[in-house]
Amino acid sequence: MRCFFMAGAGLVLSLSLAHVGISRTTNNDSESLRQAGRPPLAHGSAGLTRLLPAKPAQSAQLTRPADSNSWIGELDHPVLNRSWQLTSDWDPRGAPSIVLAAAHATSQPHDSGSPADLAERVRAYKGTFRPIAPAQLAAAQADLKTKVDRLGWLLSGSGADVQAANDAWKSALHWNELQMAASQSSPAKPDELRNLAEIIRDAQSSETLDPHGDDSAAGLGFRTAIDDVGRALHRYRVLLSASGPDGQHQFDERLDALAKALGSNPATWNSTEAFDVGRWLGDMQVEGQVPELVEEIHERFSQPNLVIRAPKEFIAKLTQQDPVDETNKDFRDTILGTSIVGTTHIQGQKTVELVPNDRQAVMAITFTGAVASQTVGYHPPVTVTSHSTTDLHGTVWVTINGDGFTSGRACSQACTHTCIDCIAVCGGRLVQRIAPKRVYKSKPEAECVAGQHAEQRLNERIESDAVESLGKSNRNYKAKLRDPLMSWGAFPQIRYSTTANELMVHALEANSFQLAAPITIASPAFDGNPFLAVRLHQTFVNNLLSLSLGGRTVSQAQFEDSVGNMLGPDVAAKTRKSGESSKEIREREAKMTDAEREQFEKDLKFKRANRKITFAESDPVTIDFTDRAFSITIRGTHFEGEDLDRPAGAENITARYNIVAGPNGAQRAARVGELEVAPPSWRKLTPLQRTTLKTAEVDKIRGRFNDLLPPTIEFQGLDFSNSAPPWNKIGSLQAYRVSSGNGWLAIDWREAAQ
Repeated sequence: MRCFFMAGAGLVLSLSLAHVGISRTTNNDSESLRQAGRPPLAHGSAGLTRLLPAKPAQSAQLTRPADSNSWIGELDHPVLNRSWQLTSDWDPRGAPSIVLAAAHATSQPHDSGSPADLAERVRAYKGTFRPIAPAQLAAAQADLKTKVDRLGWLLSGSGADVQAANDAWKSALHWNELQMAASQSSPAKPDELRNLAEIIRDAQSSETLDPHGDDSAAGLGFRTAIDDVGRALHRYRVLLSASGPDGQHQFDERLDALAKALGSNPATWNSTEAFDVGRWLGDMQVEGQVPELVEEIHERFSQPNLVIRAPKEFIAKLTQQDPVDETNKDFRDTILGTSIVGTTHIQGQKTVELVPNDRQAVMAITFTGAVASQTVGYHPPVTVTSHSTTDLHGTVWVTINGDGFTSGRACSQACTHTCIDCIAVCGGRLVQRIAPKRVYKSKPEAECVAGQHAEQRLNERIESDAVESLGKSNRNYKAKLRDPLMSWGAFPQIRYSTTANELMVHALEANSFQLAAPITIASPAFDGNPFLAVRLHQTFVNNLLSLSLGGRTVSQAQFEDSVGNMLGPDVAAKTRKSGESSKEIREREAKMTDAEREQFEKDLKFKRANRKITFAESDPVTIDFTDRAFSITIRGTHFEGEDLDRPAGAENITARYNIVAGPNGAQRAARVGELEVAPPSWRKLTPLQRTTLKTAEVDKIRGRFNDLLPPTIEFQGLDFSNSAPPWNKIGSLQAYRVSSGNGWLAIDWREAAQ
């Protein structure tokens, strides 16, 4: 399951530097510029979202509005705060996200007491249950009806094919029961709403989307509408349950469970305990119970759970480009009424520098070069032959944040020096005597105008290149990363920043039903100067996978491909066979005959498409990072495939690994024993009962997941050699330092030896 282990690193790279690079001028671009009278130049792209002035904005003073929980301003160190939006987003998959805010951080995190003190304060709230008002229930039911009505409107299309697809959707959604829960005069039962919520989650899975068709409504936000109904169902169910006769008792029991969990050191928690605490807090927020306590606990678990450091050397290699050396034999211009034609030869280099900014990442893309020209100027009756040199220097600032990429206006300087080779005058003596004097007298002004024209051409070229490149970057960024994660409510909050020496990304994957990294446990420090460094907390991966996989049915092919899209084109190949790298797979397949390769791909495609798993609702896949070790657990409620005689029931598949040093100091993860495959309640079984779990189906499940959780995981690094430009410039990276502990994983990469 190396895909899970490397998920943080690959996703971070995509989030922080997706499609940032510089591209060369194409022949078509060069030709169009020549026709427009502009010399071809190299051009560049990088990312962020605000138009910048000529100089980056200075830091603002810190302010805090009296009616806001979020700090506004810009200071040296980021901390996190919560922005609560209690009018919507009640389901864990769409709950209010934690908001990154630029705020002042003291030398030590805010400490509101020891775990034991916090546990006592939690217990002190027992007996303070606030009854659910009838107006709250009415509002929740009205909100559900609004969401169901909107979904019904999307399912009201005409046409035979569309109507058939819509009818299939209504059948899958149990439409009549859903409408009854939203419109009946008497309150529904919590169990009925829970069942409907499970039906909604089933409908959201790709396994359900395929047979019922998604094309008819995809463009209208159909998936979002289904998500909205699921969130409204969750809100209504939580409030309905709290309004019952056991509301006070449930509240007190929840506080006891919270106190017990919070009374221990968060460093000792496993992923399940963190999920439980997050769910309890989310439900209390929905009910409107003890908001001050909920916020205090959330603030204790609001540290970014993903941090990446990309030094300037990484950015320089990503954005490097060959020197510009181009000739334009059809240069045309008009200067002081004189028509200029001739040949230009431009040479130069484009560079990218990081600009200090602690609110967003800022890069300065600069072109420095010179244009040598051989031209003839026609202004009858005078013809002037000359050669000139124009020094060019142009810069555009590019920014990147969670919304995408933006460039500002270019700023250029050009200085032209001209040497007149010949002046030909077709006229009488007086004209021949006066014309050269006027030519030399107007030479300084002509050089100034020529420099201005060069600046204008350079600005237009830099800006057009930036718009074109950034437009492509934004489309790729949104289509391949942001929009898919947004559709599941799983897009993290991201804060970018730059210094002169590095680009930093602080990301936080958590909503109001989830916890991020505890602020009492600092992320591992960055030691030395690795070519790329990532600090990943287990909550980032666990929260992301909970939002995207919880309660859903997917095939092995869909699962591997979705992870592969996040991590790169070779990841799906890497996970196809136990213990094989993409290079080893390519070498083995290269030895196959055409018939063998065709059969291999056919068999592989069939197996991956027909092996299916329905994930558990709350914590479908979790990772726990302990001292030089980690464990991965896949929780499935239903398994299918050609290798199973019958669908298997609920099973937890767990692999435990130790991080060890391999040959030549390479880091690897060695699995401890074989895969553990057991029902969710296996911990309650006796040792004798556990030995009877090796049924035929369990052994087949173990065999299937041995491909994804192999005995050894080599930290082979990141290979971008076959990636699309500009990522292919990075080449291969070797993971030379890997450590884990207190819920954190730290990986440092260096450039692999060629």
